[in-house]
Amino acid sequence: MRVDGSTCPGSSPAIVLDEFVACEAAVRADPRWQDAMRKRGVTDPSLTMMDPWSAGNFGFPGEEGRRLVRALTWVRRHASDNGVRAAGGQPAHRRST
Repeated sequence: MRVDGSTCPGSSPAIVLDEFVACEAAVRADPRWQDAMRKRGVTDPSLTMMDPWSAGNFGFPGEEGRRLVRALTWVRRHASDNGVRAAGGQPAHRRST
């Protein structure tokens, strides 16, 4: 069964792969994110990975018709690290500044 906004008025579908890719590209290109990573001691941005989460929509002004995503950044210890916490991945916000 296909579900879209016309089936469930006021709803929107889950985040799709293209949005994950677009989110990561937008975050990486943002000078504020780049500066935040430098402040946390991240010298190799290729070791970071994004974990986009749906931020929801609560009807605040400016949210109408927008797809909001919260991008959590993880820092891997080395290029072959898969970023899973057990393998050493660490949330960027927990790195010392």
